[in-house]
Amino acid sequence: MKNSTLLLLILFSTSFLWKTQAQTIPEIFCPAEIVVSNDTGNCSAVVTFNPATATDVEDGDLTTSQTLGLTSGSDFPVGENSIEFSVTDSDANTVTCQFTVTVQDTEVPVLVCGPYSILYDTGSVSNSPNLFFGDGVPIITSVINIIDNFTVSDIIIELDISHSYSGDVAATLTSPEGTSVFYFR
Repeated sequence: MKNSTLLLLILFSTSFLWKTQAQTIPEIFCPAEIVVSNDTGNCSAVVTFNPATATDVEDGDLTTSQTLGLTSGSDFPVGENSIEFSVTDSDANTVTCQFTVTVQDTEVPVLVCGPYSILYDTGSVSNSPNLFFGDGVPIITSVINIIDNFTVSDIIIELDISHSYSGDVAATLTSPEGTSVFYFR
């Protein structure tokens, strides 16, 4: 009995052939980082790029798929935009790569004051506001609109009021959100 058990064990262990194969993952190559200026008059830019490329030892050249971000030829907004490509080989090995498309707003904003457009590059604006006489009291109004897609955190306004009026001068500055500053002299 001991001999037959041993023989069966030897036959069983030699009947399996282990198949070993070197598993390699594909290599993927993304385009370099892209930095562009915004298109004139827009807070964005149309950007084109080539797709990522990939190769595998076993499969050769592979076709990549874009899995994140706007596609080539799209209108990219100002800021950083992530793009990702991935590829999977015949052994189900998946790899990804990413790059960034950065659109910089390099245009100088334009201020529109009343009927005048003034290029805002010196940090100052000069305006001759509209004058209106209501109930015998002169009322001066002026509106400054900032034409660009960015946030203004602070505006410094200096009032240089030259007049021959013998009474007091008062001014109220009101923001679009309703915050008011009252000036009296």
